[in-house]
Amino acid sequence: MQLHYAAGPVRLRPFRDLDEFMRVRRGLEDEFNPFWGPMWRTERVLRSTFERDSGIDNGSWGQLAITDGTDDRAVGIEILAPMCEGQLDALIGTLILRRHWSRGFGMQAKRLAMCYMFENFAVERVSARTLATHVRALTGLRRCGMRCEGLVPCSQYSAGSHAAMSHWVITRREWRSQPWLAEVHRGNGGNMTERENGTQENGND
Repeated sequence: MQLHYAAGPVRLRPFRDLDEFMRVRRGLEDEFNPFWGPMWRTERVLRSTFERDSGIDNGSWGQLAITDGTDDRAVGIEILAPMCEGQLDALIGTLILRRHWSRGFGMQAKRLAMCYMFENFAVERVSARTLATHVRALTGLRRCGMRCEGLVPCSQYSAGSHAAMSHWVITRREWRSQPWLAEVHRGNGGNMTERENGTQENGND
């Protein structure tokens, strides 16, 4: 299993420890998100979340650190849906500290999360969702190679009103054809290697 993925200045890896996880979570809470609203959780809940979800395995939610490759400092969290036995559709979500917005971290983290899912689990689709009014997020999903499957009207409360959620997906076959795959490096620590276009990943065509 590959646990470290990198492309350009962005790296996806497990959190080093609880302190690193808490620093990013508290940073997200301090910076009010204009799309998703407050994200405050008690320290007890966050500790429990880290203990439960920092290990990536079947049947567990996962949370990987999104880091700046220049200094390996965590700038966000990539959330991965439970990988239950027999489940063919995985869900990814991205949270970036606001001071690092508009630098490509979110888009690259999603691309790396797709590689993580398709190469380590026998899933056939990776899904994502965002507000239909979140233009920057929609653009990033499109640039990742995902396509919109549809909208769920009035399903998310945001900025004082109910907004539609936009649902996006990419299949294993579609992911294999993405030109950005050639830029992705994989590894289990300091040594990162390239793998050509996902030819060694798990799952069936």
